[in-house]
Amino acid sequence: MARIAGVDLPRDKKIQYALPYIFGIGPSNSVKILAETGISPDARVRDLRDAEVARLRQVIERDYKVEGALRTEIAMNIKRLMDIGTYRGGRHRKNLPVRGQRTARAAGAKRAKKVVEAEGIAHVTATFNNTLITITDLQGNAITWGSSGKAGFKGSKKSTPFAATVAADQAASEALNLGVKRVHVRVQGPGSGRESAIQALASAGLQIRSIRDVTPIPHNGCRPPKKRRV
Repeated sequence: MARIAGVDLPRDKKIQYALPYIFGIGPSNSVKILAETGISPDARVRDLRDAEVARLRQVIERDYKVEGALRTEIAMNIKRLMDIGTYRGGRHRKNLPVRGQRTARAAGAKRAKKVVEAEGIAHVTATFNNTLITITDLQGNAITWGSSGKAGFKGSKKSTPFAATVAADQAASEALNLGVKRVHVRVQGPGSGRESAIQALASAGLQIRSIRDVTPIPHNGCRPPKKRRV
């Protein structure tokens, strides 16, 4: 199986149509890459030799920004537009189409606005592999949520503080748009995105009324695993 940029290409497809499975490579770029590497567009992925896969991998890594790197750049660009207060940034913050909408009514009808209370609870779950942020009302009904995976990060990058910052900023922006202004933060887990997520919630404009660590601590509960023998 051909694996390029961390993506397993489908074996039975022609390489011309398999390359666009990589985020950041479209049909036109696929044709250019195949012309540069001298590979027939009609060749099936399963028929590619190791040398041909290596040439494809070399050209893509050298000339194209794809997958996680591209998703990170897009997220940073959107955050920059929001921070400087541009029109496009405001559209992104309200989760509305940035271009292509016909009328203000059509753009505003994209999603019905929820009626929520001004005060809620932000649940931050920081594990070693991911960071999840769920914003609820005081009764526990979910209003919006965000995670490192939802923000476009993959693999080991999901557990980074930057991924937690982007995920929390997206969740906070949606909550502000729905009318939430103040939150009580409940933090759970030992992950590295704890502090970054809380700072991002405050930076996005939410007023933090309290912060409480609700990580469960065992007190002579289940028997722990036996010690590992090396």
